[in-house]
Amino acid sequence: MKRTALVVAWALVITSWSGLLVGCNAQSAAQTTEGEKPAAAEIAAEAKPVLDAWYAALAKAKTFSADTRASFVVLQAGQEVQAQKEVYRVALEQPGKFAVRLVEGEGFTIVNDGKQLYQLDHTKRVYVSDPAPATLKELEKSVVLSRTHLQLGLPLVSDAMAGLPLEKILAPYQKIAYVGLETVDGAKQHHLQASRDGVRMEWFFDEAAPHALRKIQPNPLDIAAKNGREPPPGIELKFALTYDNVAYDSAVDQKLFEVAPPADAAKLANLDDPIAMTLVGKPAPAVELPTLDGGKFNLAEQKGKIVVLDFWATWCPPCVEGLPKLAAMTAKHKDDGVVFFPINLQEEPDTIKAFLAEKGLTLPIVLDADGKAVKSYKVEPVPQTVFIDRDGVVQLVHIGIGELEKVPEQLKDLIAGKKLAALPNESAERK
Repeated sequence: MKRTALVVAWALVITSWSGLLVGCNAQSAAQTTEGEKPAAAEIAAEAKPVLDAWYAALAKAKTFSADTRASFVVLQAGQEVQAQKEVYRVALEQPGKFAVRLVEGEGFTIVNDGKQLYQLDHTKRVYVSDPAPATLKELEKSVVLSRTHLQLGLPLVSDAMAGLPLEKILAPYQKIAYVGLETVDGAKQHHLQASRDGVRMEWFFDEAAPHALRKIQPNPLDIAAKNGREPPPGIELKFALTYDNVAYDSAVDQKLFEVAPPADAAKLANLDDPIAMTLVGKPAPAVELPTLDGGKFNLAEQKGKIVVLDFWATWCPPCVEGLPKLAAMTAKHKDDGVVFFPINLQEEPDTIKAFLAEKGLTLPIVLDADGKAVKSYKVEPVPQTVFIDRDGVVQLVHIGIGELEKVPEQLKDLIAGKKLAALPNESAERK
């Protein structure tokens, strides 16, 4: 059992790291200075006409669509012990529309309808809406596809449709060899092998026009070696991205480009923000829990006051550093109606009491023994500090202690009745 757990952990490292290593070709292309001639890949004579034909067909295409499947499977003694699979419906339409819609698995939906760039995290049920890239060429500066395994192949397609020179598209690869013409699922396909920074990738293109790219298979063992890792003995790895039902210049269902966030999805300023940011501007979730001293805490009874909730634990160094500072900052405004309630994450009362005694703190600790409040307040990393106004609305959420220096001024603003939730938040500024 332990060995299997190690295999799974190792596999997760490889799948996540592989995206960074063999990610968007477009990202590498974007790093080339305008006008600078990219380094030329060493391309086998037999491979060049295949790539030229593939590129020529895409460069003149007005639309592209396909069903894609990305899969990473780990086998131990012939048994599957780890699998990650994503199935997408993909569509691109000149001059700038594209859609990557998740059909199966955990992942993202990414759509540019020509007006906005919409990204939905299906797992966290959050989404963002940003200004839309005007053309497919602008995808070379975009990192949105790095959220999916489609980055292994889709930028090749979008770059070709955008008219980027083929030599620039292939610049990240040091060598491209021709393996041969093979029969795959009853169809003839050209098998090429591209090498990038020590990682080999098998490419398969249809022999028949329009010479579509049908499969990419990175070598996970190369990726592991590049990362200084070696798989446990007896492990077989399979990593592939396939394109089915590929169509050029066919009518694309315009519904694929529609932006319609699910009713249960919350909007964020930045998709990488903690999900707790979705609480800002909304009524604070109810909290009714016991306290360390044997009493009860009911958030509803605090209406009319400015409430600061701090989710923390004794095992969390930033929590330990921030807790006394927050206690001191809020205590200065006790007469202004500011109250501070630290909510402990599922620790034993004796552990908490010993910690408070050691630090010389006297605080109204709320006990979240079953994690109910943690779930309601979407707590992921701790500490997480939530500021609630007199009307019971969440005005601010701080993750970590990096914003502690702002708290005194923010408390003054809340006391003055300012609605800080209406102001640009930190994540919006970072964008």
